[in-house]
Amino acid sequence: MPSLHYGWLSREPRILYQILLPNLDIGRWLTGPGVVRICQPWWHTKRDEVLNFIAEASALRPQDTFIILLNEPKVVVELKALGVPAYFIHQNAFIDEAVFRPNAEVTPIYDAVMTARLSRFKRHQLAKLVPKLLLVSAVVCAADELAYGKELRDMMPQAVITGEQTRYHYGPAMVRLLNEAKVGLILSAVEGGNYATTEYLLCGLPVVSTGNLGGRNEWLDPEFCRIVPPDEQCVAAAVKELISRRIPPQEIRERTLAKMTEHRAKFCELGQEIYGAAGAGRDFARDFYAEFKPKLGKWGDASKVMELFDDP
Repeated sequence: MPSLHYGWLSREPRILYQILLPNLDIGRWLTGPGVVRICQPWWHTKRDEVLNFIAEASALRPQDTFIILLNEPKVVVELKALGVPAYFIHQNAFIDEAVFRPNAEVTPIYDAVMTARLSRFKRHQLAKLVPKLLLVSAVVCAADELAYGKELRDMMPQAVITGEQTRYHYGPAMVRLLNEAKVGLILSAVEGGNYATTEYLLCGLPVVSTGNLGGRNEWLDPEFCRIVPPDEQCVAAAVKELISRRIPPQEIRERTLAKMTEHRAKFCELGQEIYGAAGAGRDFARDFYAEFKPKLGKWGDASKVMELFDDP
């Protein structure tokens, strides 16, 4: 089954949010009149990749309108110069802040936590000098390796590694694990917006990141985040420094919520423009918050997109 992350945001006018995957266009399963398709790459994406997607998707469904949300401002500027409706609205703004939050009843027992797939691009090994380390791992797709998990266990005997054979479950158990740590880690060189970054921050954890492409830097406030070279000693030193600062978790959370609010406000302005052009006569922001969809949708079978439209 062709799996894609998507969600219907409105049925009149028809507005669909989808991640932009160059090898999978949900348009082949859409039927009927035009749909406003809000497309967002979840990985570091170049201008021409977006242009190619729009060209191919438009050829299949010329009645659809394409709007691009991006995690990297540079690509927004490049696309706008070519007349493409592109906006710097970050995917992490749509995490459910009611789920990820500090828990004062939990005592931190780990110096740092890293929630990341068992895939080598995540570069877990850069954390091997962190004394008390929690790795929340998972096999998410065929590119992930249980064998890699065994390598990490051998490499980092001090680490507690959990969850290798399951997908992430973002419930109370996961949030408790985050609250059991003092710092969050993101160590990949190239990725996308990286939800884990903002999940850490909403739980009040300062963050250590390596330099990267993909868009997560939008959330890395220098007051409580560090961007370091891909070096084990630099990572460990940054963790130690942030722990020593004893930054109040609520302060980190509130600063992060303020940034999320900025991106959501831009999104609601965009939605209201779509409503206005369609003569909907409704308040998009009211609809958005009344039926808030975390991450604006969920993973599902792309071929069932019209079934979900007819049966929300």
